[in-house]
This record gives sequence, structure tokens and C-alpha cells, in this order.
Amino acid sequence: MPLRGCDLHGCSKSAARKHGGCLICSRNHCGAHIKSASHRCLSEDTDPDAYREAYLSSQRGRLFKVLDQLDVCALTSLASNLRRGVPCSIPALTADRDTQWRRISKHMTKTDFHVDINFQDGVVWDARIRLRNDAFPPLSVQKYIFLSEVFTLKFLEKTAVPAPGVYYHYWADSADGHVGVSFVLLEKMGGRKLQWDKASKSRQTKIMEQLVDISLELERHSFEMTGSIVPSDDGEVSIGGYAQLPLFRDSRTPIGPFSSLNASLRAIMHLQLDIITDGEFAHLSLCHFLSYLWRLHTIPDLVASTDSREGGPFYLKHFCETDDHIMVDDDGNITAIIDWSSSSIKSKEYAFSSPAMLWPTRSFVGGDNALSPAELEFADIYRRRGRPDMADIVLKGRRLQRFLYSLGDSWTADQWGFEALFLGLRKAFIREGDENAAAVAQESFEFWKKKLISKYSVEYPQLQRLF
Repeated sequence: MPLRGCDLHGCSKSAARKHGGCLICSRNHCGAHIKSASHRCLSEDTDPDAYREAYLSSQRGRLFKVLDQLDVCALTSLASNLRRGVPCSIPALTADRDTQWRRISKHMTKTDFHVDINFQDGVVWDARIRLRNDAFPPLSVQKYIFLSEVFTLKFLEKTAVPAPGVYYHYWADSADGHVGVSFVLLEKMGGRKLQWDKASKSRQTKIMEQLVDISLELERHSFEMTGSIVPSDDGEVSIGGYAQLPLFRDSRTPIGPFSSLNASLRAIMHLQLDIITDGEFAHLSLCHFLSYLWRLHTIPDLVASTDSREGGPFYLKHFCETDDHIMVDDDGNITAIIDWSSSSIKSKEYAFSSPAMLWPTRSFVGGDNALSPAELEFADIYRRRGRPDMADIVLKGRRLQRFLYSLGDSWTADQWGFEALFLGLRKAFIREGDENAAAVAQESFEFWKKKLISKYSVEYPQLQRLF
């Protein structure tokens, strides 16, 4: 069952899973109506400046709606009680509306905003408060992902990984909660967001050395199941279904957990096929269906090349390993890894492959699997630490990175761009010296598509619905 339906009156199609929600009008659209006469909101592709202005205007409205629901006195009283009566205040929320917007908008994302809670003794906490938008996933999905992040952070408190501690969390299932909104109170972490491309070569090396340290710390904490960390009443770490939007069957059911890499990959690929058949991919549905069908049949080869086959071990991986989730001080020391939303427990070969921040983005989307100089240096740092096994994971990581790239909706609306990405995926599976496989990978996409349709049209009759 699809997550959401198209909001256009009279349309019975599913809304596109990732790209169907409009953050301006807060409506959900199927692939046909995202860009149509019926949806007149500005597009980021056609007029980025005007789109940003419209988006900020809508965000301002959503912010003030949440602030109207927020009981500031209840929130400060709660925070004070958690610190045994130390008085506190939230300066950003005591000003007029224009000043509130100027202060808070600098610390907003699509889904939440941050404000400081200042205690009388100089301690500062970070209050992260959820925004509401009907274009977001269903509330049950949001709640599952929210709680998974909270308990992931609680797990990280037991490790040496620099991440914010959790003091309190609350999900408002209704407007009559004691504070009125969903929020989490976090440890305030120092530093500022890393700007990788602006960092000097020596600074980049220092950052990568610390990321290696963090990976080696995470390696000390293995799991027997792959999935996501979920709430637990007994203080033990519990693994449940994946807390990731592309991996929900419906608004209440994520897939997982799994005890083997093979089972998890097969379930992920079958779910993507179902999502496409249900109309939740915005563009190039047939092409994407065939790409996942191809991946499904390459799983035995993929699993055979890994050690994480049955029973793990599996390891925690941050969902979005980009520079804006790394906090650093003026000396280039990592002070925190933030925003653990949608993180999951993955195979060792995927969990410790190179962070996306190091990928050569332009050549990657163009279908080239060559590693960047930064990735090669990252592997070399492992080697210098006496961990050639981890270096090999980095050097051989592109196959799994390609295999699990951008689940849950279209890679791109551009046919050429899709073909380039898919060619990169196919080339990643060519073994050195296999001339036949290399020749097949060079076949034109149209020739390959017709061949695959002919091969699987009986076994997968849903293919006919995608023409």
C-alpha cells in the first residue's frame, strides 16, 4: 500500500515517495502532477531565487504555527526540573516575530529548528523542535524515524563517538501534550559545520584521520542484525525495521530487521519493485524497475564477495555522510557528528566504505567508478593504522555504494543521466579480466532494455503496467 495518494482532486494515483511533496503548498503529487498546470508552485529547477523566496515564506508560516502551539513556560520548566531547579530561558523565543524569524531561520531545516536553552549557571542545551508539513511523510513514519534517531544517540553515548547526548525527548501525538509540540533536548555541541571543499589539504587530511578513528570506534560495537536502532525499555540496544523512508512498505511497516545480508538486500530490492509498480517513483518508472530487477539477480554475486553473509557482523552507519553533518572547531578537530536521523545497521563492507563527502560527485553521476584522491588517501590512512582490511573495504566499496544508491524514488528525470548512473552500476560488477561482461556492459541501453523485458515479462507481469 503506498505511503500517500496524490492530493489533486480526482487523481487516484500514488504520490511520488521522495519527490512528490511540495514544501511550498504542502501538498502531495503523483509523478504526472508534480510539474503540471494543476501544480503552480515555483520550481527550484526553473527559478531558484524565486523558489527560495517562496519556500522561506512558507517556512516562516510553519514556524509561527508551531510557536503558537509551543508552551514556552512548560518547556523551560521541564528543562529546569531536569537540572534540579536551575533556572533557564530561551532568548530566541522572547522577541517579536520578525526578530524570532531572523534568529531561528539560521538554525532551521526542512523538518525542524534549533533554539538554545540558557541556564543561569552558564550551561546551554540545544532544543530541537519539529515543524509540521503535510508534504512530509505520514506522522507514523516521522515518529518511527524520530524515535530511532533518539535511541541511536542514546547508544552513541556509550561509545567514544562525538555525538550530542539526549536529555529528554517527546513526540506529540496530539496537540494536548504538556509542551504542545514534538521535540528533543540535546547536548549543545561546539564548533561549526565543516566546509570540506574550502578546507586546506592538510586540514582535510586531519579530518579524515579523525573519521578513521570514529570508524574504528564504531567497529568495536557490532550487531547480529541489520536494520535500525529502535526504542527499548530495558536499556539494551534493540534492532528493528529500517528507519528510512525508502524502506517502509506502508505508513506503519518498515522492512526488517534481518539476520543476513542476502535477506536484507532481497527485501530491499523487492520493495523498490513494489514501490515502482504502485506509482511511487516520479520519473522513468520502467527504466528504474529494470535497474532494480537487474540488481535483484546480481545479489548472489554481491553477497559472495563479502564476509557479512549470515549473522553479520553488522555496524552502525550514518545515513548522510556529508560535511554539513560534521562539526569542527577552529583547529580542525571534530567536535561532533550530528543528525543521525535514518541511520541504520549495515554490513561491514557498506558501513565502512568511503563517506559520500569524499566521492568525486561529477564523475560518479557520470558513471565513472574511479575513486577520488581523497578516497585513496582515506584508504591509506587505514593502512598506516595497521588496518589493510579496512583499506580494502574503502578501495572496493563502489559496488555496494552503487547498488544502494538513492533508493525510494527516481535517481533522475533525465534519461541520459539515468543511463550514466546505471552504466556505472553495471561496470562496478565487472570482474577484472572478464571481457564478456565488459562487452555486455557496453551494449546500448535500449538494446539491453529490450533484452531484459523479453527475458522477464512472464515472470514479472507488472512490467506491462509501466509502459
